Amino acid sequence: IVGEVCQALDYAHARGVVHRDVKPGNVLVETRGHAYLTDFGLALFAEAVAGEEHFGTPQYMAPEQVVSPSGAQPESDLYAVGIILYEMYTGELPFDGDPVDVAASQVNDAPRAPRRIRPEIAPALEEVILKALAKEPRDRYQSGAELAQALNRSLRSTPPKLMTPGSVTMGERVTAELQRQAVPTGTLR
Repeated sequence: IVGEVCQALDYAHARGVVHRDVKPGNVLVETRGHAYLTDFGLALFAEAVAGEEHFGTPQYMAPEQVVSPSGAQPESDLYAVGIILYEMYTGELPFDGDPVDVAASQVNDAPRAPRRIRPEIAPALEEVILKALAKEPRDRYQSGAELAQALNRSLRSTPPKLMTPGSVTMGERVTAELQRQAVPTGTLR
């Protein structure tokens, strides 16, 4: 799922389009398991208009997008993928609550380390998530392919843990599936 979302973002970014509202609700998964990124209604195609209002979902907005809607860039969308990964593997958002407080936290606060919430998360996976959530865009992954490849490596480096069905999170189910098959990084549908 994450690999296909990253592919979709790379496709859009290569055409000068920044999505600006990447979140779980905008990822559709078909019955065969393929993921599609939807709702490009907030996409930024060119320079933002002066006085433009802030758009997006604060829980998934990158710091530069919070500061200025025209500050959104490809790395902003990848930050949102990092938020999705954080949520998938911890069961929590890094920042939640009042939208104004969430926006301020996106700019100023470091997220709690995923392993502090779920100690069984592999250090390599935590590293991928935290890099995706770096406050500075230049410190994040620079493409969806780079993020998907790092995620794939981190998931393959840690053997799967046996868990009872009732205790398996969505992130763990996705991890198990990704460990069975490589994350797609080179083909577009």
